[in-house]
Amino acid sequence: MPRTVTIRDVAAKAGVSPATASRVLTGSDQTSERARSAVRKAAADMGYSPNGVARSLRMSRTGVVGLLVSDIRNPHFAYLAHTIQTRLASSGYAMILGNASEDESTQDLFLQHVTQQRVDGLILAPQNPQSAALRTLVAAQLPLVFVDRIADGFDIPYAVSDSAMGLGAAFAHLAGLGHTRCGLVAGPLGTSTGRERHDYFASAAPQYFSEGVRIERGADAAGPREAFRRLVEDGCTAVVFAYGPHTMECLDLWSGPDFRAPGDISVASFDDFPVFRVVSPALTAIRQDVDGMGEAVVDLLVALLSGQELSHPHVTLPTSLIVRDSTGRPNRRTRP
Repeated sequence: MPRTVTIRDVAAKAGVSPATASRVLTGSDQTSERARSAVRKAAADMGYSPNGVARSLRMSRTGVVGLLVSDIRNPHFAYLAHTIQTRLASSGYAMILGNASEDESTQDLFLQHVTQQRVDGLILAPQNPQSAALRTLVAAQLPLVFVDRIADGFDIPYAVSDSAMGLGAAFAHLAGLGHTRCGLVAGPLGTSTGRERHDYFASAAPQYFSEGVRIERGADAAGPREAFRRLVEDGCTAVVFAYGPHTMECLDLWSGPDFRAPGDISVASFDDFPVFRVVSPALTAIRQDVDGMGEAVVDLLVALLSGQELSHPHVTLPTSLIVRDSTGRPNRRTRP
């Protein structure tokens, strides 16, 4: 069994005294910026968690749970946070909310502070499985569950959506309308959901569309609007967005003078945001069970906090296709 990392080990690696390392890790400002940076990096690299905090987490309860979402501006995560907070409150827990803004360094800063706070557990939509702060958190044995996304290499309970189910339904719907060439505006590929939807489209969509498929990355510098235009120019008569926020940036593109949905282009999107139901044309969307996901992840964490053995630690919820006005039979005329 690996030897436990001590504060003296951290101090030696950082090139400071144990007293200085202790002051840094307990939040004292009576240290230099250079020392703080060196100690924090050494602690993260070595997977060190202060023993006093670890003991307090094991021996006492605060009734507080941390939640870190990927981007609170994304309506999916806003509704998910609401469901999680409501479910936690019904179980007697308060919630501290953090926002990563789809940024690994912001996530890591939140996680570093969480390991020093007396929270009972953490619900996390992870940004990057290679994060040193995430490895430190797991090593500290703080009760942890993943929501919406997973991080490869960690055996952590989770609640996620079945992306393939909804995407498969969308492919079948579009092919049934007569579309033979389809494009995907892919979401951020640094996340497990982004990769999963990208890879499923690449492997499954060609079976539905006889004239081929094409993928453009909406997270590239050119952005989702240019990605959508490139797909249309390439001859795609149907386009699927894998990431709801990208769709929101493009809602005006298929109701303007160049082309209209569904006459010139059929459009479908992952996520069924409320705005998708009221725009014109109303958008065909893949709906996630956000309430079910939020409730399931809280139930997993509460079971962990109660010391229960999890019989089903990995929960995958179904997705469904909601057909609206933005998809129709293809118009074969030449578009501008």
